[in-house]
Amino acid sequence: MSSCWNYSGSIAGTDEKDPITHYLFLHLIFTFHLILIIGFGVAMAVIVAVISIFRKLPKANTVAGELLTAEQAPAMWSRIRTMAEQMGIAPPNLLLNDLVFSRDVWYNTAIEDDYIMIIVQQTINLDELNGLSQHSFNHLVKAVLDIEQEILVVDAELHADEEELLLEQGSKQEDLWGINLYPTLPDEHFIEFDSMINLRPSFGNSSRGVDDPRIRERITQIIHRMVIR
Repeated sequence: MSSCWNYSGSIAGTDEKDPITHYLFLHLIFTFHLILIIGFGVAMAVIVAVISIFRKLPKANTVAGELLTAEQAPAMWSRIRTMAEQMGIAPPNLLLNDLVFSRDVWYNTAIEDDYIMIIVQQTINLDELNGLSQHSFNHLVKAVLDIEQEILVVDAELHADEEELLLEQGSKQEDLWGINLYPTLPDEHFIEFDSMINLRPSFGNSSRGVDDPRIRERITQIIHRMVIR
């Protein structure tokens, strides 16, 4: 008597199961379940990645630290207020560790001798620059600009000090350029491209100035945007 096979893996007319067909059937079910599990895992990974990309970031000015009142740090507050008065700039409203909040603009500061190195991340007033220039014999303010992050450090005895401060903040050396700002001079003489830190032949700059006219123009645009005249 001839035999034929059905989808149950049994021999027609009998209750016997063909082992090969039964194995293939189970393998098919297992493969199908495995594909479902892998697909679910991939879908969940994609969802998590999308959520992390579009998660709301904290505000740029959100900072954490210990608020220092005048009672807690009287010497620090007294020195900052005295220096602000001498330079003709408004004293800060808040002091958070070494972070100074002045009105709606905040500056990260590092006090060095008679200079306050200020990291400007938004804007700075021309009058404040003029006040900072008063302790310089030729009324200039030394500054270093990170042209990628658009962060400016002003007021130091050496450009190298400002450069070091930005490097500590995560800036890349090739993005930093030293300039001098003259608050009392007209626009065409306001920025001077002159600093020893610019002398970097390995980065294509072989002078104290800024050899690439495109970088000079970019520096000029950023400075004029950050300094409120």
